[in-house]
Amino acid sequence: MVLAVAVLATHATKYPRFAGFWAGVDQQRYLEAARALASFDLSPARQHYPPLFPLMAAPFVWLTPWQPFMVPDLACLLVSLFLFVRIAARLVPRWPGGVAAVCFVAATMGSKMMLGLWIVPWSSSGAAPFQFGALLLALRFGERPSASRAAALGLCVAAIAGFRPSDAAVLVATCAPYAAWAMLRPGASGHRRATTILAGAGGAACGLAAIAWLHWLVFGLSAGPYIAESAGIGFEWRLLPLRWVMLVVGPQPLLPEGTGMVAHLPWLIPGIAGLVLAIVSAPGPARAPAFLACATVAAHWALYLAYRDMHAYGLWRFYNIHYFKWTFPFLVLWAAQILYALTRPRSRVQALAALVATLLLFTWRPILRKPIDIVSGIEGQRIILPRAPRMGEALLLPVFAQPSLPASQAWSTLYFARTTLNVGGQSFVTKRDTKLLPVPGGALLITLRPMPPGPATLDLPPGIGLERGQPVRLFHQATVFGLPCPTGC
Repeated sequence: MVLAVAVLATHATKYPRFAGFWAGVDQQRYLEAARALASFDLSPARQHYPPLFPLMAAPFVWLTPWQPFMVPDLACLLVSLFLFVRIAARLVPRWPGGVAAVCFVAATMGSKMMLGLWIVPWSSSGAAPFQFGALLLALRFGERPSASRAAALGLCVAAIAGFRPSDAAVLVATCAPYAAWAMLRPGASGHRRATTILAGAGGAACGLAAIAWLHWLVFGLSAGPYIAESAGIGFEWRLLPLRWVMLVVGPQPLLPEGTGMVAHLPWLIPGIAGLVLAIVSAPGPARAPAFLACATVAAHWALYLAYRDMHAYGLWRFYNIHYFKWTFPFLVLWAAQILYALTRPRSRVQALAALVATLLLFTWRPILRKPIDIVSGIEGQRIILPRAPRMGEALLLPVFAQPSLPASQAWSTLYFARTTLNVGGQSFVTKRDTKLLPVPGGALLITLRPMPPGPATLDLPPGIGLERGQPVRLFHQATVFGLPCPTGC
């Protein structure tokens, strides 16, 4: 373990010298925010994200100016490791803590990509120890409900909101019912239950008050750019089945490039199978903790697979995979559990059944079908349509970026283009309501929310050309049963 931490620390020190470390827009904003807070500059112009994560790095702007997030990120990783081992002791009580520690190291340092998720500054690193902490506190509360544990749980969940409010919503959605179930068990008086509930609410209120005060110092009464933008984008649960296939299994042949999570994280298949097995085969005292952990991981994945701005291209190009990183140690632990169960005659049938059921989730691929020509007319940079694409449809546009641009810059120009879809007197813009995905011969415009009926117009921004004489076609996005085709066949 000491060797693994030493390796991580060495890479964290050297990583800023690699090309592109501070080139990411998010990282530039984190660094600018940390430097501003270190100079006691609270102007909102220098802040974009909730200020708690940059505040962690502010003291190190002077100590490690080449990478002020190095020490906080390492501290978050070590605290997360300690808390995960404590959680695993309740999920798999018969296993020594060293096994859980190895699973955690495998999930965080198993590849250069996974190592980068903890080295490159992301607010998910700051939130992780509080997510593990909230889960551990909920499990301890389930063992013995008390006012002090309720207050600590409320405070910990509130702290997550200071980094990533949507992450806190997941813990509230799973830990609150678990805590309520724990209090409803026989043995507690009504007065004690009321005191416990008030303590939990008080802890959450204190945490939220501190976060609100810090937020007010920087942004005043406004939500702040990141929270306002994310709230405008929001989540769409009807996207979940297609997103599972596109992001987890793989986007081919619908998209020409990109890979699903399972290609980089092969332990996902046994991990998800182990999640199922953990619920059905956990011994009596460990069943409720297993259910809470499984529900929390599943809810977290469902939430972010449904996030409108989560796309197959961004998963690896822009490291959006970091949204899921705190759940990886659990999936590796469950993968180890199912491999162990396969060696035991009494649990082998259950393990095989869970694996087979899980494999069915990975035998799908996304396609485009039923193409129709839909354009009614073209006026300059405006495309006139009889109707807007519905959710689950894709409009293939024969568009191109300036020919003089390098290939990578032309791709980015299309991917980040700000198109406007006008329907029924309403305007729907890229990223929040629609998305443009570059493909050979143009780009696919997909809608991320339901559109009103009636005629529509699509306005293309300057810098994007439209091939005259080429059809604008409407396709239906579908998932079909069959193994993913990495070659795009």
